[in-house]
Amino acid sequence: MQFAQLAAPILLCLQAAQAAVLAIDYGTGWTKAALVKPGIPLEIVLTKDTKRKEQSVIAFKQQERLYGGDAAALAARYPEATFFNLKNLLGQTLTSEAAVRHAQLYPANKMQASSRGTVAFEVGDTSYTVEELVAMQLKNIRKNAELMASEKVKDAVLTVPPHFTQDQRLALIEAAQLAGLRPLELVTDGTAVIIDYAKARPFNASQMHLVYDMGSGSTSATLVRLSGISVKDTAKKNKTITYAQVLSLGAELNNGGNMLDQRLYEHLVSKFDELHSQQAGSKLATNPRGLARLMKEATKVKQILSANNEAMASVESLHGDVDFRYKVTRAVLEELTADLVPLVANPITEAFKAAGVTHEDVDSIIIHGGAARVPFIKTALASVAPEEKLARNVNSDEAAVMGAVFRGAGLSGQFRVKELVVSDQTAFDFQYSLDGKLFSLFPRGTAYGTERNVSLTGRTSDAELELVYSYNQQKAQQGFAKISLTGRQKAVESMPSECLKVEISATFKLDHSGIVRLSTVQAHCEYEEKPGMADKVKGWFGGKDSTSTTAAKGKKTEVPEVAKRVIKTAAISSTVQYSQGWTSDAQALQLSLAKIGKLDSLDSDRVARESARNSLEAHVYRVRDLLDSESFLTSSTPDEQSNLQKLAAEANEWMYGDGENASLEDLDKKRYGLSSIIDAITSRREEAAKRPESIDALQKQIDSARKFVKGQKVEIDKYATAKKEYDVKVAEQAVADAASSEAAEGEPAPAASTEEEDSLEDSAADASKTGSADPKESAKPKLEAPMEPLYDLVDFVPLEKLLDEKEAWLKAQTAEQAKLTATEDPVLLVRDLDSAKAEVSEEMMALIQKVTYKFQQRRTPPKKSKASKTKSSKPTATPKKAEEPVAGDSPLPADEPQAKEAVPEPEPEATPAAENVRDEL
Repeated sequence: MQFAQLAAPILLCLQAAQAAVLAIDYGTGWTKAALVKPGIPLEIVLTKDTKRKEQSVIAFKQQERLYGGDAAALAARYPEATFFNLKNLLGQTLTSEAAVRHAQLYPANKMQASSRGTVAFEVGDTSYTVEELVAMQLKNIRKNAELMASEKVKDAVLTVPPHFTQDQRLALIEAAQLAGLRPLELVTDGTAVIIDYAKARPFNASQMHLVYDMGSGSTSATLVRLSGISVKDTAKKNKTITYAQVLSLGAELNNGGNMLDQRLYEHLVSKFDELHSQQAGSKLATNPRGLARLMKEATKVKQILSANNEAMASVESLHGDVDFRYKVTRAVLEELTADLVPLVANPITEAFKAAGVTHEDVDSIIIHGGAARVPFIKTALASVAPEEKLARNVNSDEAAVMGAVFRGAGLSGQFRVKELVVSDQTAFDFQYSLDGKLFSLFPRGTAYGTERNVSLTGRTSDAELELVYSYNQQKAQQGFAKISLTGRQKAVESMPSECLKVEISATFKLDHSGIVRLSTVQAHCEYEEKPGMADKVKGWFGGKDSTSTTAAKGKKTEVPEVAKRVIKTAAISSTVQYSQGWTSDAQALQLSLAKIGKLDSLDSDRVARESARNSLEAHVYRVRDLLDSESFLTSSTPDEQSNLQKLAAEANEWMYGDGENASLEDLDKKRYGLSSIIDAITSRREEAAKRPESIDALQKQIDSARKFVKGQKVEIDKYATAKKEYDVKVAEQAVADAASSEAAEGEPAPAASTEEEDSLEDSAADASKTGSADPKESAKPKLEAPMEPLYDLVDFVPLEKLLDEKEAWLKAQTAEQAKLTATEDPVLLVRDLDSAKAEVSEEMMALIQKVTYKFQQRRTPPKKSKASKTKSSKPTATPKKAEEPVAGDSPLPADEPQAKEAVPEPEPEATPAAENVRDEL
């Protein structure tokens, strides 16, 4: 079992890398896109009209490009510059079957051969290749995705039919690169659908499903086996993951929704010629615009007949001023497409036959593609498999693109995903031609990711190989690349002389996009190299066992030297030249980028002009509204009003006359002429409306600041008075304490017995604990110092100066403004008033921050030094007389107070001034 790469069926979480991945299902008729990025797990990319899909059409209107429905709408007016169904022309030559069929359906398109020989179209005086036109469409999709993702999008996964040839795949990759995308992989449609189907389903038992995809251009069938396989997760555990293996493929290249449109279109053309050619004067084929209108009507009729039994084709003035009306029934459509009915089941039959199974072996047939909704197509499918096996459990429009975006999430390496292993295979037989002989390289059914070595040993000179392929054995071989190998002789001569035989081989790989690529070309030989002196010395020192010891005899036996086998390789130069010059024609790529870049620049200029034109038009309409506004008229002079009205009328006439194709500069100049007058008048009106409120706000701010300063000064005065009273009381108490101390020292101490002395010592100890032995001393009232104010007078100097300046400025400016009328430009502006208010607020905030800091400093207790801690925690005792015992209740005399531990001051209560500051905060 060979596994391919990991896909991404269920997104678990997103890594830190911020890069989006875009998936594009570029179809023949319609294009869908999906995006995955951090923040947008999986989402359809909407068009500019917020639709989930867009027609695969591009049109040119002079130098303007239009896409999707806008482009299709121009087909009747500009049929030669509107391009449908470009997917089928990718990588095709001018003589290919697809190019011939396109010329029949769209004769107005001027088809020509490009420098590579591929299809190109003439638009005006410029020629655009199909790859360039497709690149423009892909770039438009990328732009929509970037608007959705809000970032640049580079990585992309694109879907392709399984029968897309090498040239078509390489052409699509080139178109994606021209659009600024980095293709991670090309995923086949059926594989993408099965990824979407299997992403959230467990498969404990093996199941077999067939994906039937009928799109606009072709039909394919992909037979897939889904199963759960056990793989190693950790050292002790296994895990079960889903494995999707493509078993076989089938396709019908010439049967799709467009074929039904073509048959109905041809029928309507013949009916018009039959009924009205004489009246119109000529056949409809001579009128390209009429043909384009009838093709559009044929598509519309087919859609109606999908749900109704009849529809009316109606086109006014189709050709020669003749109206065309014709009823078409479903029976007529089925008759017109009767030969296509057997082709409907061909892809299913082909896939069943290749895998050796029948419809009884499959669990379901998954229907995808819009064309499968046609009633007789459903009937034809029912003839191949029972109705109950026709499953419609996926979105027939979006399943492929949603499966592709899951695949892209896993391939990008930026998302952690649930594992789904997919093994896809090729629908082609690849061979290589050497010396006129064909050799098998990758047979049909070879799994993607397979490598193959091709031996070129027998050749004596440089070789040239050609890679060819065929869709099946009945079709002719088609070459797609030539490989030139040079330097063979030089590589052989570089080999050592010991080489007996030099092998030459080329390694090819069938990559996961279904493209055959040359990996390496090299010469190699294998020879025996005898041990050198270094190996012998290494053996002497134990590097390798060179001797063996016999335990019984104690003798050493020499071991024979073994020669090393060495493989020598040498690279051989190779040149790969694809048939259409893909990936190697750098000059053509640069020319394409220059043409697309020029159109992008023109688009940018056009968008800027349209924006300027819309702005000018908006100003014209605004003038009309303003001239009806009473407040606007009050703020403007009659001259301004008449001038504005005149400029608006001139601009309106100029836009739809000489200014129809005006430059961006001229449009901006016209708009500025209106906006300068409008802005000046509206500024006066707004200033007059907002000025009173701003003046009032500034005045209130000034008054509030003065009130605050006044209140703080009152607190400072109160503190000064209280401080004087406190100082007087402290002085009086100091005098009283000194007198009391002198009186106590003059009294004689009475004699006391030993017991009395002990009692006195105990009393002294108790007194030392309580803080005073004298009850009179403890009864004295404690003096409390008044709390210092939060501000000093000097703190208010900057604020008071600013208040004086602003108040004087406000008074002077208000007086000047009062002298002006409503139609004159003001001198007292709202922004100046707001700025003055902000200055006062900032100065107030500085004061508030200052008092906040002071308040916090007061609340923080002072830090104690290490010395004070030691002294307070271990008080030193004064020794007593020698005859007195050391132990006792108190080691100190009663008149010597003990050392006390420092007690932090209580937190000061908030003062009224502090409360005011908080209010300001």
